[in-house]
Amino acid sequence: MMQKATKTIVEVREKLGDMPAEASNIIKFPNSKNKYELEELGISDRTATLLEVKKVLTKINLIN
Repeated sequence: MMQKATKTIVEVREKLGDMPAEASNIIKFPNSKNKYELEELGISDRTATLLEVKKVLTKINLIN
């Protein structure tokens, strides 16, 4: 059981790479733009984008 958990933690860390540091900035970015600016950048759904970023942060917090 412990080996499987350790393996999973290692895999998640590898997948996330530098994302945790970037995730904080990504959360701030959409919140600083209006709807039209986001559309120009190809972000059609601010909420969905923020939820994805928060998933990354949650995974990192669980690992650490």
